[in-house]
Amino acid sequence: MLVGTKNYKQAAVEYSLAMEAELAPHGLLQEIVTLLPNADDAAMAIPTDYPNLDTMMHALQDLKRSDIAQKWLARVAARPQHDIRVIDMLYDMAMIREDYDAAQSAADLRMQIAHTTTSRVMIAKVHFARKQYDLLAKELADVPNWTGRVDEKEAAWYILCDVMIERKEWDPALECLHRLDSSGLVSDRSEISKRLKEISDQRAYEAKLQAAQALERSIKK
Repeated sequence: MLVGTKNYKQAAVEYSLAMEAELAPHGLLQEIVTLLPNADDAAMAIPTDYPNLDTMMHALQDLKRSDIAQKWLARVAARPQHDIRVIDMLYDMAMIREDYDAAQSAADLRMQIAHTTTSRVMIAKVHFARKQYDLLAKELADVPNWTGRVDEKEAAWYILCDVMIERKEWDPALECLHRLDSSGLVSDRSEISKRLKEISDQRAYEAKLQAAQALERSIKK
């Protein structure tokens, strides 16, 4: 009745009450996503305290509604009793969907709760995806002194080196890669080699371009 009168928000409230008792939510979810056209309203129809997070996520995945899943996770993550796992799921989904505003919010929330290397790397990945290179250069300036998991320190180093590559700062980028290579953190040296080749190729291209431009100028004279 509420959907029929386009009172979608109130319908979402009623669906949320019904969903609390659903141990197998797929059928009711199918009705919700069909009748509530707006993803925000559909996400509101799922209670934030639904007892089985994985069941709900699998059901939304089966329905191919990652948009609703992300909005629902954002509501769950915003509850006073913060759950790191929920925040991480929200972040991963937002990054996959290239929703960098949502990913930034999730990473910032995680940093408030857990000021760890993991949180810093998550924030750095968002900033790199948004090409905020100047900000990253400052945030990662102390990466040689980071503590925590080896793979996360390695990831932070790579982001810092990649910032220099993106800015075409070839000598600092080479120094960064060589320092990373000698740090004992590298798990797969092919990633180092790939970046060294990229720098070499870019430098060779720039040299050829400069030579061509110099030749063109000399001909014009």
